[in-house]
Formats: sequence, structure tokens, C-alpha cells
Amino acid sequence: MWGIEKWARLRSHTRPEPAALPALRVAPGEPQTAITHEEKAKALSERFFPKTSASTANIPDKDWPEESFHNTVRLDWSVSGEDIPRIIDNVGANKAPGEDALSNGFLKAC
Repeated sequence: MWGIEKWARLRSHTRPEPAALPALRVAPGEPQTAITHEEKAKALSERFFPKTSASTANIPDKDWPEESFHNTVRLDWSVSGEDIPRIIDNVGANKAPGEDALSNGFLKAC
């Protein structure tokens, strides 16, 4: 049945329909009440991100003491000109571009 639905949605002679979220039931046993996008967004937000009532009053010291950072590691982030071609070769072509918005596939082709 789902195969027919997918065919009808994607490959039939009619224009493909956009993905749609069906009406949602806000509480168990109730009729489907979340129909609009705003109602669905609110229902999903309340379901997956419920309001918590946790109290931090019983935590005496909320700050990290300076001595807890005694085993830190320093990293050398410098990159040499010889490192760049090796780095570009080891990155997938379709990975997310950096701040310059150039894709890795474009950089590999150069």
C-alpha cells in the first residue's frame, strides 16, 4: 500500500504533492485537534520539549573551580601550505562548505 502511495505522490502524471504532516492528536483519546501549521508546531514543541521544573537551589557551587582545569591540552591549529592539498584530498566532495561557501568538490576540481 505504501508503495502505491509513494508512486502516486512522486511518479504519477500529476504534479508531486509536497510532504504533509497529518492532523495531530494533542492528548490521548481526543480527536485530532492540531490542524494548522501553528497548532502542529505548538503540539510538537510541547511533546518533545516539555517545560521542566528542575530547581538548582540544592547545588551549592554552580561555578567550576580554576583548579579543575589543570590537565588541559594545548592544540596547535596552525596550517602550512603543504597541509592544504592533503586536507582537501581527504575530505568528501559533497561535505558542507566552509565560511567561503565553496564546496569541497569545487576545490578538488581546481
